[in-house]
Amino acid sequence: MILFKQYHADLILAGTKTQTRRKGKKRWTLGKVYQAKVSYMAKPFAWLKVTAIWQERLGAMTDEDAVAEGYTRRAHYFNVFESIYGDADMQQLVWVLVFKRVPAPQPAP
Repeated sequence: MILFKQYHADLILAGTKTQTRRKGKKRWTLGKVYQAKVSYMAKPFAWLKVTAIWQERLGAMTDEDAVAEGYTRRAHYFNVFESIYGDADMQQLVWVLVFKRVPAPQPAP
């Protein structure tokens, strides 16, 4: 499962958000499909397949990455990142997940 704020869920559903940056430990596997939720108890709003994972400094993000995050420029994204995590240290290592929406897995017969 990958948790998102509701406003990020809306961007994912609109097809404008295809990356996410996360602090902390690596919890994701390349090629795996995850439920995307706005809370632990919520139903999934989408299923996301991780197509790339890497670690980089937050400040290494480009304006192109900001667009993939659903924003028009880095500065706007950094403000949102700070509102979520409490800080936006440009030297902080973050995990970058690139994903694409996929159909929900079908239960085995």
